[in-house]
Amino acid sequence: MKLLIDGYNLIKFRMQKDRITDAELRAFLKSLGHYCQTKNLAATIVLDGGVFGFTCSEKQYGLNIIYTGYKSTADDFIKQHLTLYAKQVELLVVSSDREIVNFVKHHPPATSIKSSEFNTILDHFIKSNMASDKLSYGELNKTTASMNDELDQLMELHTLDMQITISKESVSDKIDKVKFARQSSKKERQFNKKLKKL
Repeated sequence: MKLLIDGYNLIKFRMQKDRITDAELRAFLKSLGHYCQTKNLAATIVLDGGVFGFTCSEKQYGLNIIYTGYKSTADDFIKQHLTLYAKQVELLVVSSDREIVNFVKHHPPATSIKSSEFNTILDHFIKSNMASDKLSYGELNKTTASMNDELDQLMELHTLDMQITISKESVSDKIDKVKFARQSSKKERQFNKKLKKL
């Protein structure tokens, strides 16, 4: 299965803010890349903008990162990608954009998942990894006496990305709702099969 992610749609939901710094973007991409590599998922994340007027891509953290350029949008790229590859590759589109979600419905067997739902799954993964890291390594402490404010800020940004805010419901309850609160039509069973791979 291949994930096709509406990048800033997911990132802005996850961070709950409109402006994302380059350091925050890199920290998110690193976490997402670790998730995809662990789950053995191919992922393409599409980001609006870039330094060029045309689309360009790079590979980092095991992710295919697409910058649409300033003449195009992530929505346009995702629609074009769906038109070309929806029937050839098992695609799961991550976006809460209504236009994208409706477009996916007309390009089976591709399916979509809301950014909020995917974020819950990603949070659960990060939380379980943090728990296993604590078991493996104990508490993390600063090991140098030197003061480097720039390095400390970078480390804090990475730590902030790893912190998880959990509401009254546990994360596993939310995942169960995402997976099982749907009707069990053939289309829904195919969707649930894709969710199990996440």
